[in-house]
Amino acid sequence: MKLRLFFALWPGPELRDALAAAARPLLGACRGRRVPKRNYHLTLAFLGAVPAARLEELRAVTATVSAAPFQLLLDRHGHWPGPRVAWLGCRQFPGAAEALVAALWSALAPLGFQPDPRPFRPHLTVLRGCRACDWEGAITPVDWPVSDFALVRSDTLPTGPRYAVLESWPLQAPAGVEAFPG
Repeated sequence: MKLRLFFALWPGPELRDALAAAARPLLGACRGRRVPKRNYHLTLAFLGAVPAARLEELRAVTATVSAAPFQLLLDRHGHWPGPRVAWLGCRQFPGAAEALVAALWSALAPLGFQPDPRPFRPHLTVLRGCRACDWEGAITPVDWPVSDFALVRSDTLPTGPRYAVLESWPLQAPAGVEAFPG
């Protein structure tokens, strides 16, 4: 049996509400299917279909990933016509977040996983099936204090994807380094 897996930043309930409020102006302007709040996430590393037997191996190597907590400011939106999605994103992706992504791929590479060759474009999808997006205004920025990351399973159902967090790992600032640097 294979599991469709990815690593992601997984917001808590209060943050999901703030993200939904920030996305509200896009809902009518982008004419797509709303992503349910329970599915909000920011993918760090997509693994694809992975044999279930490799799950413990993945968990073990992920436990070795070391990265500091960081602040993520979701302060922009966009639309990609190819995949037909509207999203929230960051004008400036923090260096600590880039370091987390790099540390994940460094840990995963010896297991045979490779990052997508396309540039990493951090985003949180809020609408699918958008043929166009007419919203040009600003969104209400959402400040996300990131303190952990998760391994997530994706199941494709007739009603849409369903995600389940399999495990999460805390981010810890190295000794002498301030957590959530400004």
